[in-house]
Amino acid sequence: MKYLIIGDSSTNLSEKECLDYNAKLAPFSIRLDDKEYIDDRKIDFEAFLEHLSSSKSIAKTSCPSTQSYIDLFDESYESIFIITISSALSGSYNSALLAKNMYQEEHPNVNIHVFDSLAAGPSEYLLAKELHSLAESDLSFDEIVKKGEEYRDSLQLLFLLDDLSNLEKNGRLSTLQATVAKMFNLKLILKQDRKGQIDFGAKARGTKKALIKLVESMADYKKICESTKVAIFHCSAYEKAMTIKELIEKKYGELSEISITQMFALNSTYAQIGGIIITFYAVNHAYVVERQTRYLEGVVSKRSWGFKSPRMHQNEKKAISLFCLPKNKGDLNVVMSVKKSCSLASFLANGLSLNKMKAKNASAISDCKSPRMHQSKSYCIKGNLMQ
Repeated sequence: MKYLIIGDSSTNLSEKECLDYNAKLAPFSIRLDDKEYIDDRKIDFEAFLEHLSSSKSIAKTSCPSTQSYIDLFDESYESIFIITISSALSGSYNSALLAKNMYQEEHPNVNIHVFDSLAAGPSEYLLAKELHSLAESDLSFDEIVKKGEEYRDSLQLLFLLDDLSNLEKNGRLSTLQATVAKMFNLKLILKQDRKGQIDFGAKARGTKKALIKLVESMADYKKICESTKVAIFHCSAYEKAMTIKELIEKKYGELSEISITQMFALNSTYAQIGGIIITFYAVNHAYVVERQTRYLEGVVSKRSWGFKSPRMHQNEKKAISLFCLPKNKGDLNVVMSVKKSCSLASFLANGLSLNKMKAKNASAISDCKSPRMHQSKSYCIKGNLMQ
């Protein structure tokens, strides 16, 4: 298959990597004070960082235009795969989608798919490398798209920021919060949620503790194993990135891949000098139930209710409590407590918004007892999870 991978400049591929992976980048632009920077390799990066750190203004970013994507298309390619920063953070995805639709009106034989990374930087980077690997195999276009989206959904992104000024300027952090954080030397660890938005994850006092906390928190989202891949992006903080790499290897052992990359201008705009962004990929086992909504279908009922937590208020009428998660890959062994007024239905794990998962070959439902369930009626369901 003759293919082309296109990413916006948040993907952060080097010139050599673009050649190796048959990729091109559509640059963002950044306006700071009265100066505009184009996020490509021609930028004076050191001058940009100096301007960014000294300016009191808010840096304004502009996503690649629809035409800038179209200019990268080439009808000689059978398939084109586009990767954008999260649609919740930028209009890059919409620009790429419009470019795809416009181009295919005149070139219907060219297969094009736009991946919303639901993240930024290193998540796009790892996805680009995975798409290259898939495209080099004998898979069809549709199979590559499916596996690419599955891979994207198995990525988790975390930020560690040294400088909170950009969050303060953009209103994501109040002046009081920023002042307190600086006063007590608090370091914030941010995370990507399932909607592609940035949320607060954890905090630590001092850089050393923050680096340890960052590495330890990886296990909260994924089962870290030998197949795990990690991409570390840094903004002029190579030694810090190396420390993270060493901490990961010390805690989790030898992993499939740990790469370290200097950020381009766009990612540096958000991370600031000293900032770190990491993405890691790992095969989901029980963790996928905690991170994504997976529900049983057709076991007893197709109705579903969400729940707040196993400790429900007494006035909660429809309560489903999840007491244990799958222990092995593909296996489901769940005990649920359901009030007598409710019929057993599909479940929503931990109240999260998740993707659909079916139960294959589910066994018969039987009553079971637990001292924690009191008067609630309990059920045990066994089956195999299948995406």
